[in-house]
Amino acid sequence: MNQTAVDKLAEDILLLLREPQGSIVPLGELAAKCMVSLLEINGGLARLGEWGYEFNITTTDACLMAIPDVLTETEISYGLNTNSIGNRILAYRRVGSTNDLAAERANEGADNGTVIIAEEQTKGRGRLGRHWYSAPSSGAYLSILLRPPFTPDRAPGVSLLTGLALIECLQSYCPGAVQIKWPNDVYINGKKVAGILTELSAESDNIHHLVVGMGININQTDSDFPTEISHLATSVSIACGREINRIELVRTFLQKFETEYESFCTDGLTGCIDRLRRYSYLNGRQVTLVSGNRTIEGKAVGIGPDGALLVEKDGETMAITCGEVTVTNH
Repeated sequence: MNQTAVDKLAEDILLLLREPQGSIVPLGELAAKCMVSLLEINGGLARLGEWGYEFNITTTDACLMAIPDVLTETEISYGLNTNSIGNRILAYRRVGSTNDLAAERANEGADNGTVIIAEEQTKGRGRLGRHWYSAPSSGAYLSILLRPPFTPDRAPGVSLLTGLALIECLQSYCPGAVQIKWPNDVYINGKKVAGILTELSAESDNIHHLVVGMGININQTDSDFPTEISHLATSVSIACGREINRIELVRTFLQKFETEYESFCTDGLTGCIDRLRRYSYLNGRQVTLVSGNRTIEGKAVGIGPDGALLVEKDGETMAITCGEVTVTNH
């Protein structure tokens, strides 16, 4: 069998062994269901071992004992309950930027909902060209390719709905501690746990594609962060004091993202604006906001119905649709 055929056989064997995990399955049964020889079954099991799966194997049967914490298409797809998001998942060990790869795939005609995910990025980036530190095998660095039905003027709302989907995913790990820092950061206990970067290819009234990228700090320890950001960054694991199953977290996020995105396509931010306001990290804080050539200092007082940040200064409330925000008091 060539490598592609062995890989496909390995995935077929995996599906048969994991229902439920820990069940003992005769090798002859695996061979019959996969319509291959016992020798080929042993080759498929060996390939799964190379991928990090652990088995109890005898001369007559096999039992799946442990699943590796590796972000693969097979694992993320297993049990993923979505209509389109993640219908195709391209998983990599190491890439430059998942957003760049997603844009390349978009230009090649990839479908709406395609997900690019990596264990490590060497050229991960945030807003304004900043570097996003992407520690290997501890976070999740992913991009979702969208082909939206709405016009470009509505695209900024996608960053907010993405943050909301991630917050509601992380609430199950750190209840009450997760907030969104307008417009594109997610915080746990006042420290940054994730960043979101949306990149658009469009004409004046038509979106060709929209790439939603994010870096999520999941199992990093304090020592994993560079010194210059260690006081600003955190991970889900640090916040809740235990190691996190990254596959389950990513799968849950993709499902929540699809729910929010489908609602947004129909009704804009109407269905989520109250939750965005409730989770806002900036609400009530003094902020400095740089928007274009303007620098505005005031008090953040909320989020408008269109997703704009509301800033109060000298008794006047301004709605800011884009900009860089710095908190000037805590």
